[in-house]
Amino acid sequence: MPLCGDDEAALEVVRTLVRDTGCVPYDGGGLARADLLEAATAFLIGLWRTGQDPRAMLPPFALATS
Repeated sequence: MPLCGDDEAALEVVRTLVRDTGCVPYDGGGLARADLLEAATAFLIGLWRTGQDPRAMLPPFALATS
């Protein structure tokens, strides 16, 4: 789960909550990038809701993070 934030202590609390739900937290940058993450998410959800596979247009995560 991508996370954006500027407060390291708050991010660590949220990382713990994310792990507790069985997900993996990934740093998405500071709060200045949060609006970009939200817009990208809204776009991908829109594709999914219309029957498209948004994963088909994204690189595998291992390649995106290398």
